Amino acid sequence: MTNMAKLSNRAAEALDVLAGGGRFDYRLERNRKTGREQFHYRLRRKGGQVVTGISGATFRELDAAGFLQGLWASRTSGSTSYVLRLEG
Repeated sequence: MTNMAKLSNRAAEALDVLAGGGRFDYRLERNRKTGREQFHYRLRRKGGQVVTGISGATFRELDAAGFLQGLWASRTSGSTSYVLRLEG
């Protein structure tokens, strides 16, 4: 992981969460007030709790640096999960 010096503080925090078993979810969510549906990136800890303040921009930064690996679900078009890429 040679790109560590170039990462933002939020990206470094997200890497810590991902290393602890967390994941990024990209899924369709509905706004409770307006009923509007929209795709969102959410960083989740191993237990499923959402980490606030870290979302799409951090995801794109980590993905561009090559830190993420997708977990593709075969029977859904509504969500995709991403975990820390294992070297080797």
